[in-house]
Amino acid sequence: MRSCLGPSVLLLLVAAGCSNVASPPTSRPLGVITLGDSTDGAGGYVTRPTAAFWDASNVALPGSNAPAGACIDTIYSTISAQPDTIPNQLDAGSPLQVSSILGTGIMTPDTIPNIQIVYRLHGTPLPYTPGANVTFVIPGASGGFASGSIPALTAKRLILGPIPGNPPPTDSMQLTWTAGTPGTDAVNFYMIYETSTALAPNRQIICSFDDAGSGYVPASMAAHWADAFGRYQQIRAFRWVTTYQTVANNGLIYTYSKFDTTAVPVTLP
Repeated sequence: MRSCLGPSVLLLLVAAGCSNVASPPTSRPLGVITLGDSTDGAGGYVTRPTAAFWDASNVALPGSNAPAGACIDTIYSTISAQPDTIPNQLDAGSPLQVSSILGTGIMTPDTIPNIQIVYRLHGTPLPYTPGANVTFVIPGASGGFASGSIPALTAKRLILGPIPGNPPPTDSMQLTWTAGTPGTDAVNFYMIYETSTALAPNRQIICSFDDAGSGYVPASMAAHWADAFGRYQQIRAFRWVTTYQTVANNGLIYTYSKFDTTAVPVTLP
């Protein structure tokens, strides 16, 4: 997988929340809104948010205020899993309104056959300032998701520090970046590499850190990264931030915003 939480976050949240428990919690109306970043070609940024609503039970929502604070070394694949059907979808009314200090827009529902209904921003992308709030207003629907609004936090710009391609194999490896807001934001790294017996990228080190500006890859994993020096190595990273807001009938609106870096060249030690 390329990202724990990307454009398919609406589906992954449901999949992540399915677990065997003796007494699963009572279902509740849940709306998930995601925002990514794109450049507008003139030094600014735009976003195309998406949203979905359903009657959810036992769903685990990741919070940027509590990142994993750890790394794993796992398989890397470019093949994306097919999404499962999301049951019990709710009508949230139409259109949703979205606004930033730089513009406004509306979101209307599209249907992905046999899977889900997704509200999308159509037409011109919404200009916004990374780190500033983007507000969503949900009209609500009788028998569906209740009306409400949320001033969603958006992820600030992320700039990475130099990343060595061949660190000393006995040392942990420090990753650095422009710090955001520790305790509110989180930063994820994806260190994709190719082992000596592979013909293509086949492994990745995934790290999730509090947004304090630095974190460390354990020495054992850094050694695998160093061993790939001269073959394929690439870093991908993003800052992410989440926001929660309750509405009527025990409903919950959850927003997830991320700011991606582009592919980062590996630097010499």
